[in-house]
Amino acid sequence: MSKKKKRIFLVICVAFFLLIALFLFFFFLGFLEDKEKTKEQMQIIQEAYVSFKTSIESYNDVYDKVYTTLFEGVYYETMEEEDFKRKAVLKEEEKIVQDVFTTSKMLKKVCDGIIYPDASINTKCSSFALAYEQVVNHFVSHVDAYNQQIKDYNMWASSHQKTSLMSYETTFNYIDFDHDKVYSGKESNDGKS
Repeated sequence: MSKKKKRIFLVICVAFFLLIALFLFFFFLGFLEDKEKTKEQMQIIQEAYVSFKTSIESYNDVYDKVYTTLFEGVYYETMEEEDFKRKAVLKEEEKIVQDVFTTSKMLKKVCDGIIYPDASINTKCSSFALAYEQVVNHFVSHVDAYNQQIKDYNMWASSHQKTSLMSYETTFNYIDFDHDKVYSGKESNDGKS
């Protein structure tokens, strides 16, 4: 081999090794950036989950009140007098569901479809998804059951010369947040799970 060919071969080899070194450097740099981003997202989950858990606890506190007021001891003869109280309980429940919705925004962004290297973070994400879906679906079930009661009452009221009542309107709908084709928390028409 001539000196010129040796130099060309040497330059090609050095260029090849430099190219591999640059590739490895940028790969390692990207890995470190991803690791830092993951760490930041896990910290966000830790912090956001505290607020979310508090809003879920508020919902659990009002759940029994909702069930008792809307579905126990309801009679056509007293529905007109109790309608304001019953709607107020639904409004209170909706306000808490809105709070759950608000506190879940950040968790939706950082939990949806991501597996983290920390099992406790993954547990928080899966617990969040299930609780969020259940709360929204419980509330929508309560509204549906209440509206069915109002529909039945209005049929009864028309034949008894009583005032018709208005149904309860909400912007919330049933959700399948975890995409498992099961609406966790959706209740049957009688208000029971």
